[in-house]
Amino acid sequence: MENADLLLAEIAEEVPVYWLGEEFEPEGDIDPLVLTNVLTRNDVARWPHYANFRGLSGALRYETPRGLSGVNLILWRPAELEAFMQTEAGTFLSDASCAQRSESEIDDRRVTIYVMPPPRYPLSVEALGPCAGRVSATPWTDPAVIAFVDCCDVVLDVRPEVTGDYDSVQAIEAVTQGVRAREE
Repeated sequence: MENADLLLAEIAEEVPVYWLGEEFEPEGDIDPLVLTNVLTRNDVARWPHYANFRGLSGALRYETPRGLSGVNLILWRPAELEAFMQTEAGTFLSDASCAQRSESEIDDRRVTIYVMPPPRYPLSVEALGPCAGRVSATPWTDPAVIAFVDCCDVVLDVRPEVTGDYDSVQAIEAVTQGVRAREE
């Protein structure tokens, strides 16, 4: 990706960068990924997809070599993520009726994975249950799996693109295991 080093260095001025490298070959039957886009804090404001993510420090987008959807790695300062999690969109995850939560550790980093049940159609207040009031404010009605990797001084928010090979717990776990600090 053109200018990746420059953009990653800009993010690194604010927070340590954790990533999958320019290319990532996960274990199992999951397609490899390549870095296709790096968004700095200033870039993020211009991307409608990230409108609900006020306060993030940067985002890295990965796709398969065939150009299929992969994952986004969103970098947060811990305090900014904590503030976001108090918003209407953030509380969606902490509500057990809206998302199932599991925790594990990988290389001394805490990993929290949230799995949202698929929406039932036609969408209605009854079908959405107690989560109905928060769906419009929630950037994650689809995909259904999100992980947060606590790297101490930065929290990495790992989420698949809308649909694709990476929209599963197995794929997100493979990504969280591949995350590493970027060496400058």
